[in-house]
Amino acid sequence: TACAWRRPVARATSRAAAPFIRVGKAGWGRYMAAMKRWPMRTKVATSGSLTAFADVVSQKLEGKTEWDWKRTAFRTGWSMAISAPVGHYWMVGLDRMIKGTGVWSTIAKVGVDQFLFSPVVSSVFFGSYAIVHDGATPAEAWQTIKSDVPKATMASASVWPAVNFVKFKYIPLDMRIPYGKAFGTVYSVAFGMLFLADDEEPEPQDPEFIGPPQPPPHRPGQAVGCR
Repeated sequence: TACAWRRPVARATSRAAAPFIRVGKAGWGRYMAAMKRWPMRTKVATSGSLTAFADVVSQKLEGKTEWDWKRTAFRTGWSMAISAPVGHYWMVGLDRMIKGTGVWSTIAKVGVDQFLFSPVVSSVFFGSYAIVHDGATPAEAWQTIKSDVPKATMASASVWPAVNFVKFKYIPLDMRIPYGKAFGTVYSVAFGMLFLADDEEPEPQDPEFIGPPQPPPHRPGQAVGCR
């Protein structure tokens, strides 16, 4: 028949893909075993790796002629030292505070996470980035926080509530940090692509906590964004 070629092609494709599928399953099995045995270490390593990868790719897409290693180092360090550990305990505490995975319980978790927790963490990120990366004074960092955190929080509301609804309702507790970081990595890279023809530098982002706003005009000594 005219479609007789499909079966041999399908079999050949299946045979060619089989080794990669086996390797993928084995790797995923080891990762899940590590998650059960060393949950905090695994989340920290996952967050740091994905954040570093996202920032290096983002800088490439931004057309930087020189790699801003200080930005990558800050974001990776933040992700490993603050984002993953604090996020781990926050997820546990939020599940204890608001029990269940029903629709209304999930909506409540999303609201608390988006409009209470995220602004606090983002404020620390904005301020510390301004001081460490841009050399701002504490007073200048405070002005950055007051100016940019509200805009960042509202801008992130267009994307992250939907992502977090899925996270709180369907993703197991131990996998919520990797899920958020994985989505944030894709989001961060995609966000960087929007600025290929833009003279402004995109917001340095911590994708687990808050989505990136449109970049405000850069002022000397001020960080240019969050998450």
